[in-house]
Formats: sequence, C-alpha cells, structure tokens
Amino acid sequence: MTETPRIDIKILDKKYRLKCPDDQKDQLLKSASYLNDKMIELKSLNNSISTDEIATIAALNVVSELLDCMQKEQNIKDVSDTIKDIQHNIDNSL
Repeated sequence: MTETPRIDIKILDKKYRLKCPDDQKDQLLKSASYLNDKMIELKSLNNSISTDEIATIAALNVVSELLDCMQKEQNIKDVSDTIKDIQHNIDNSL
C-alpha cells in the first residue's frame, strides 16, 4: 500500500509537513498561501496580538467569506430556478 505523499507549507514563518494526495496538492498550496496572506495582513495591523489570536481571527474571516459565497451561490440557484419556472410557464401558455 502506498503512503500518502507529504507536502511542506509555511504559514507565518512556521513550516508544516502535511499529508496530501497528489490530486489535492494545488488546492492545498493555494489555501495555505491565502491563509498566510490573511494572517500576515492581520499581523501588520497589530503586531502585538498572539499567533493564536491571528489564526482565530483569520479563520473567522475566511469562514465569513465562505458563508458569503455560499449565500451568493444559493441566491444564483434561486434566480435560476425562478427563470426556469418562468420559461416553463411561458412554454405552457404558448
């Protein structure tokens, strides 16, 4: 049985070695880079807060962004469903 490959990432100058399947490597690298950028941004705003606080605030901000995207996706689906219903009604009335 083949062992899952490992990948090195760096967040706030701390290195992590994580198991990551090859087909998820790019996504993990992008995620780590995005999180690192957010944490650096927070640290630059207040250099006296702890790494734990930075990580918590960054996580909350990223989850908030995710929830916003999920809501927008749901709104798009709702509009799409409404358009399909209207098209169906038009087709039935012709």
